[in-house]
Amino acid sequence: MDRKEAIDSIKEIRKAISKIQSTKQAIESKVMGQILIIWGIVWCYGFFCTQLFLHLVFLIWTSAWLIGGIGTAIVVIKNRKHQKEHSKPGFTWHFSIYWLLLTCYCIIIWLIISPDNYDKIGVYIPLFVMMGYVLIGIWGSRILLFTGLGISAGTLIGWFLIPEYFGFWMAFMGGGGLAIPGICVLAKVKRKMKK
Repeated sequence: MDRKEAIDSIKEIRKAISKIQSTKQAIESKVMGQILIIWGIVWCYGFFCTQLFLHLVFLIWTSAWLIGGIGTAIVVIKNRKHQKEHSKPGFTWHFSIYWLLLTCYCIIIWLIISPDNYDKIGVYIPLFVMMGYVLIGIWGSRILLFTGLGISAGTLIGWFLIPEYFGFWMAFMGGGGLAIPGICVLAKVKRKMKK
């Protein structure tokens, strides 16, 4: 093999590696986009129904979290084969443990500060979840960073400026604030995959 053939071989190897990395990023982005849409719908349903039927808040949010959890599990399982082929081992487990621990901290702090009404709980949980998005965003996902910061700001705006319509506000702003970035991520993945 002469020098030119060796250089051409190295270029081909670099192209293949680049293609694998692009595929890995596309798979992870697709999963993230789908999960954002699922939870956007869940938040929209949960907050909207809570605004209308406050007396059913436990039933509404129990069903919402179950739907979101099952939807997320389906997306992750459906994409597991591709993730195994193109992702670092343990990525899904690390991510799952991250959210499990964040949820545990949320519950522990909740038990300590004891929010005494739905309104406080309706602000506390979204802010805690958005803190999780911001932390993931700091690690490298700008869309999650800006989603987390935007919904956190929107939550506080709704809490302080329109508390009597907070459920409707969060259904629109929180649900849409999750679903719209999810749709944008999926559109971006689709454009990249066409190239």
